[in-house]
Amino acid sequence: MAKKLTTKQKKMVSEILACGNIAEGCRKAKSTRQYFYKLLRSNDLFKKTYEDSLAGIENIYKKHLRLLAEKSISTLEDALDDEKERVKVALAIITNNLRLDELDILKRLETLEAEYEN
Repeated sequence: MAKKLTTKQKKMVSEILACGNIAEGCRKAKSTRQYFYKLLRSNDLFKKTYEDSLAGIENIYKKHLRLLAEKSISTLEDALDDEKERVKVALAIITNNLRLDELDILKRLETLEAEYEN
């Protein structure tokens, strides 16, 4: 196992997480998707760094959405007098909170893509 990541590897992780897209992040880091997936398969430190960083971002996102969902529920309770705009916003936040499952699906897709490229 590598003792530390190279500057190129750190930049790749950073760019991918910043833009939320592996192909685009690799391009910004002047690398390729194939190299990214090769690193995920062959470099335990890279894989751990990427997965830990991604999990951290996902946790922050989930916590924030859950807080917003709680506020949205309160807004809905307060909006029983047909305050349409407030209700629309509250429902949009709740809908987005339900989409958290999409993050898990994306993770599974990335895993399948990595396996496919083997």
